[in-house]
Amino acid sequence: MKEKRFKEAQELRGRSFKGNLETYIRLSKLRPKLFSNKQQSFNLAVVNVGAPACGVNAAVRSIIRYGLCEGHNMFAIFDGFEGLVNNQ
Repeated sequence: MKEKRFKEAQELRGRSFKGNLETYIRLSKLRPKLFSNKQQSFNLAVVNVGAPACGVNAAVRSIIRYGLCEGHNMFAIFDGFEGLVNNQ
């Protein structure tokens, strides 16, 4: 790190670290309109069920942002599985 060989440091940390770093950069810096991979787009929905839990909002935002960056169609479903059944 002192010698500023950052690429080599990333390689030494392994594939998992490199993948996590790329995801962090994508989620924190990039905007969805910069990415468009319409050839493999999916319809994805996020459903929250159960009691509130710490960190869920941040996790959902990350999932949505990542999906948008990949060119997927992202949907929110209100009121858990009942909302899904009722087309909400």
